[in-house]
Amino acid sequence: MKSRSPRGELVVVGSLLAAGACAVAFVLLYIFDSHNTQLLGLSLGLALVFLAVASVVAGRKVVDQRKGVEEPARADASNGARSAMQPRRRLDEPVFR
Repeated sequence: MKSRSPRGELVVVGSLLAAGACAVAFVLLYIFDSHNTQLLGLSLGLALVFLAVASVVAGRKVVDQRKGVEEPARADASNGARSAMQPRRRLDEPVFR
């Protein structure tokens, strides 16, 4: 499947990398400087913003949105479906393997 927008792919990849970097920064800040809550909030918030940007761009520019109609598969004896005339196994009968 071909992408609709190669530039959109680059934006998605960049946003995902930036989100990962912000998430790593959050973890490092939490380990080494947990008292600076403003930087913790900033790094976690930016990670979520970059994830949102990547999701929106992927949904609008990268993923193909065409809707196609396919014929449903026909249930016949050739593909292993039961015939309507075959009796079904009763529920109180034991199963032997």
